[in-house]
Amino acid sequence: MALAFVGTFAANAQCWMGGNMSFWQGDSETKFSIAPEIGYSFYDNPISLAAAFGYNYYSYEDDLGDDHTTDAFVVSPYIRCNLAYVDQFSFFLDGGAEMAFLSDGTAWRAGLKPGVAFSPTGHWTAVAHMGFLGYDDGKYFGDKGFGMTFDASVVSLGLYYNF
Repeated sequence: MALAFVGTFAANAQCWMGGNMSFWQGDSETKFSIAPEIGYSFYDNPISLAAAFGYNYYSYEDDLGDDHTTDAFVVSPYIRCNLAYVDQFSFFLDGGAEMAFLSDGTAWRAGLKPGVAFSPTGHWTAVAHMGFLGYDDGKYFGDKGFGMTFDASVVSLGLYYNF
C-alpha cells in the first residue's frame, strides 16, 4: 500500500536538480559561491517546493591593507508559484528564507524573488531571478531593513535538469 502511494505521488510530480555557481577574482577581492538546488513540482499545479544548499567564500583587502575572509554555509528553502506560461517560458515568484551560518553566528533574510524560466527541452531549464522584496537582518546578505531592489546586482542565473 505504501509503495502504491509513493508511486502515485511520484507519478504526479516532476523533480529537478541544478543550481547556481559564481566566481570573481579582482585586484583586492575574491568571491566564490556554489549552491546546488533540488525541487519538486506538483503535476498540474502552479506550486513547487525547493531548497538550495550552498557555500559562499569572500576574501578582500581593506583600505588599510588588512585581509578579511568570510565563509558561510547557506540554506534557502522556498515555495515557487508559477504565475504565467508563454510557450517555453514561465514567469514565477519565489517566496522563502535564506539562512547563513557564519563562524560568528547566523544571519537571515526572508522575502520574494520574481523570475523567469526558459525550458527549451523537457529536461533542461534555464532560470533567472531578478530582484528581491523582503526583510534582511543586516548581518550578511545586505543592509538591515525592509525594502525592494531590482538592480543588476541581484540577478542570478541557474540551470536545472528535470526528471
